[in-house]
Amino acid sequence: VIHNPVRSEFFAPLPDKASRTLHLLFVGSGWRRKGLDRLLLALARLDRTWHLAVVGTDRHAHWYRHLASRLGIASDITWYGAADPVKAYQWAHVLVLPARYEPSGNVVGEALASGCFVVVSERTGSKDLLQPDTGVITDCAAETLADALETVGRWTSAPVRCRESVAHLTESYLTAALRGHFLQ
Repeated sequence: VIHNPVRSEFFAPLPDKASRTLHLLFVGSGWRRKGLDRLLLALARLDRTWHLAVVGTDRHAHWYRHLASRLGIASDITWYGAADPVKAYQWAHVLVLPARYEPSGNVVGEALASGCFVVVSERTGSKDLLQPDTGVITDCAAETLADALETVGRWTSAPVRCRESVAHLTESYLTAALRGHFLQ
């Protein structure tokens, strides 16, 4: 597998992410395929204090906002639309991508480069970037996803480990990998 490079702006200095509230991030469009409904159902089950930032758009956004209201969690979600994700990654502790299908989401590499722990479904192509101390792979049923989010620890050294895990994903890495792949 040859991964896309991670742009340098995602390797900005790591901010202090100390907070009692778990900062969760969901990034992208095509929310059904990426599992935003699964995430909302899981969040309604959490006992811990959290806040979710949703960066991206979907033509059915009203349906997801209505679901959040029905679940009683709408006040814990900020909907940013098509915003620059760099600041969102710096704010977040955890990127959550409970996708039904995601071939190779750049968001996983971007989140890791920004020092975010990552929780993804088994159907996310970039799951091979994760190590036990940088992410969790789950089946993403609402109960299982909620359990994974309840047990995500405090990230004292995780931001540095997350960043180190993708530091090799530079443009020169991609160029060399593609040359090697096509010259074989």
